[in-house]
Amino acid sequence: MEFSLEEKPSFVLQEKKPFYFGLGWDCSFDVDLIAVVLTDGKLTGTPDFVYYGNQSHGSGGVQLSDDAQDGGGDDGDDEFAIIDVSKLQPNQSVAIVVNIANGAKEGKNFSQIGNPYVRVCDGSDENSPELRKFTLSKGATKTDVAIEFGRIECVNGDWSFNGTGAALGTNGEVIPIANKYGAGFNPNA
Repeated sequence: MEFSLEEKPSFVLQEKKPFYFGLGWDCSFDVDLIAVVLTDGKLTGTPDFVYYGNQSHGSGGVQLSDDAQDGGGDDGDDEFAIIDVSKLQPNQSVAIVVNIANGAKEGKNFSQIGNPYVRVCDGSDENSPELRKFTLSKGATKTDVAIEFGRIECVNGDWSFNGTGAALGTNGEVIPIANKYGAGFNPNA
């Protein structure tokens, strides 16, 4: 079943285990999946910003695929993240961001991307059963280059996914994205 980000869907992640988030698109843009591990709602340092320059979190709770610099033209996911909630602390959450690298500088935005989506699967690989699939272009404006797709959060011991669909108002570079979540990010550290 497909949803748009406008719907801001939420659902409980039934078990404390890994979940697969696959990102796909059809064009030559460099679109990146970023996972920001927040502690008590804030980014506390560079190791908690998981992106193409830091592909795993120290807890083992977040792992990113290699960076695909274009949509590749195939039907599968171009990038993915595996988020294992069993390795995260209850006071941690994960903001999942989809970003067009250097989008503002190059005049690119989500309304120009062919078939952008994120799908959530119940397991640790692309063949796991699909829980939800979200289209990213519906509702995007001509200025959106970075969108917080959603967050994984623990409330009263239960982990859930909460769709946010929030445009971050950044230029498509990683430092301004990190600064939206807190201080302490230095990609050269």
